[in-house]
Amino acid sequence: MFYLPHFEKLYHKEHIPFHYELATGYDDAEGLLYFSDCGREDTQVIPYDELRLAFDCAYPDLSKPNTVWTIRMHTGRGKYEIAKEALARKKELFLHPPVGFVGCRGFEKFIQELPRWKTELTREDYDRQLYQMVQFLGAAPTVPNALRGINEPDSVAFGGGFDKAAAVLESLGKEYHDEAMTTAAAAFRCAVPAIGQIKETIVEYLTGRRDETKRLPALFSQAADSMRAGFEALTV
Repeated sequence: MFYLPHFEKLYHKEHIPFHYELATGYDDAEGLLYFSDCGREDTQVIPYDELRLAFDCAYPDLSKPNTVWTIRMHTGRGKYEIAKEALARKKELFLHPPVGFVGCRGFEKFIQELPRWKTELTREDYDRQLYQMVQFLGAAPTVPNALRGINEPDSVAFGGGFDKAAAVLESLGKEYHDEAMTTAAAAFRCAVPAIGQIKETIVEYLTGRRDETKRLPALFSQAADSMRAGFEALTV
């Protein structure tokens, strides 16, 4: 994100782990790529020279340098059918995970182990884990401004993805008159305040204002309950 011009506060100032963009066109003569970004309605542009630099990034277990994902639609199905299939897979993976470290079982395991981190890890490792965790609660991977010493409101929402899921389900539910999706949207949205409190709790701890990290397991449990309720509401 250091090389993405539309992130004015980060551009050539700060490195953020990784970011996904959807390429929508290109101009070889001018050396420009056109793309869409999360939450922005206008088309973004990046010169090839900076695109090459932006591509050359990595984050362990999540992204390798120069990675491109291709999307091809070999189907006559519409948006609603595709969404239903994708949600069915997500629901099955969360509610009936094949292994114990993913889905609801993985979430529960994480919540149970979280209180022990503070005694089993060094202070440096514990702080690093919370720092990395809070980055991925945002609409895009980024560090809250308070942890960067910036006294300004954050430019991205920290909803842990529950806000995005709720918005998609609510939109689909209204468009296709699917009450189950609308109900699921409401359930996912209930997790957003808990994620906001998790973010603030981590920020307050890492900035030395106060330590209420003992609240984290209960807050994550609230989010897990909302996630379970959301998936159970879906009739897919």
